Amino acid sequence: EYGAAKMPMFLEAEVLSTLDALDATIYEITNAVGSVGCGEFTDRQWALDNRKLYNHSLGEADHRVNLEK
Repeated sequence: EYGAAKMPMFLEAEVLSTLDALDATIYEITNAVGSVGCGEFTDRQWALDNRKLYNHSLGEADHRVNLEK
């Protein structure tokens, strides 16, 4: 929830940490945008620096990411 106690100290750890943060951001964006209709904005998302996001999808024709694996 609050990250590691220490910053990564070698290349592989830095890459893994960065990918983990990217994965968390993608998850938050996907969930937020999926909760509103096409052409609408989400409420402000605290986990994404209090940003509103726009759902620009074209409806069911868009490709969806399956997060339930």
